[in-house]
Amino acid sequence: MPDRSENLKVTVLGQEYEVPETDCWLRVFQAVGFNNPEFFFHSGYYCWNNRCKTCIFTYVDGETGETITAQSCLTKVKNGDQVIAVPNNMGS
Repeated sequence: MPDRSENLKVTVLGQEYEVPETDCWLRVFQAVGFNNPEFFFHSGYYCWNNRCKTCIFTYVDGETGETITAQSCLTKVKNGDQVIAVPNNMGS
């Protein structure tokens, strides 16, 4: 049976996007980078498995309003999340 995920509305550095609810934030950054030439993304910098710690970002939780700093490879996207700082080796 195919996975039927819904799209969620999120904001990355002030720009709104719709992304699959099944994505982690690192995957969102990858998609945003490939679709927006002003947003740099280089997948070679990331291990994708919680070891390198280069994917740390800061966001405002869409449910609680709390500002959180976390690893984007481990953090699932939630509706209304607002990214206010991307990993140091990524950005516009």
